[in-house]
Amino acid sequence: LPFVYYKATDGEDFIDSQFGSNQDECDEVGMPHAPYHWWQELENPEIQADFFVETTQGTYKKRIVDVEPRVYFIIFN
Repeated sequence: LPFVYYKATDGEDFIDSQFGSNQDECDEVGMPHAPYHWWQELENPEIQADFFVETTQGTYKKRIVDVEPRVYFIIFN
């Protein structure tokens, strides 16, 4: 693999449980890597951005934000 990205944060306050180990393992084998943030459109964007940057402090060349629109389902009775 030429590059790996892995989940770091989600929303305003969730840190992925594998974030640290994914980062460490990529460093151990010399694999280029970057963290990503799972964007939550109903949560405060500034808080999310600050949380992601603070959580992923390091010498990353890239940080990725995964933005996917919510799909809303309306159920008619």
